Amino acid sequence: MAIEGRPQRGGRITVRQAVLDGTAELLAERPFETLTVADIIKRSGVSRTGFYYHFASKAEVLLALVDDVADLLVAQLAHVSTPGAAVEAALGIWEQRRPLLLLAQRAARSESDLGERWRALIEERGVRPLGRHLRDEQTAGRLEPDVDPEALARALLGTSEQALFAHAAGYAEAAPSTMLAALTHVWAAALAPPAR
Repeated sequence: MAIEGRPQRGGRITVRQAVLDGTAELLAERPFETLTVADIIKRSGVSRTGFYYHFASKAEVLLALVDDVADLLVAQLAHVSTPGAAVEAALGIWEQRRPLLLLAQRAARSESDLGERWRALIEERGVRPLGRHLRDEQTAGRLEPDVDPEALARALLGTSEQALFAHAAGYAEAAPSTMLAALTHVWAAALAPPAR
């Protein structure tokens, strides 16, 4: 199903995408808790029926947004070949999707549906694939043999997520370039080949 409203490059967009885009815009303006389904419908330019055809609640919209940003992170990072490029790509996504990622990161410390979803996405789309890649690197002799690949993946991603969160939330006093350099150093040092 497509709608005419809210044209993007190429014209028409789906009702689902209009709802996601409208909600993302609203998140940049005010907290999720203050949003109503009526607000989302109005901003999205969709009918109430169209909204409820795709989503049972505003919470489901939020979960779909988190799934989409996880897909974006995975897709972007799949195209980079160096730790520096990966960190820079992740920072770019954090800057583009700041309100949503701040919300997800804060929820990750709770037992909410959003917190559970974010933790699962980090594990499934981040830790496990990176852990498999690191195990392959270890097998090829390019990673220390006594390092647990999955634990290293979890440590690298957790460190990066915390640093990006601190930057996006305004807690970090360092300039983005300083943070990028520090995270790049952490990744490069962790992934350095073993000394012979």
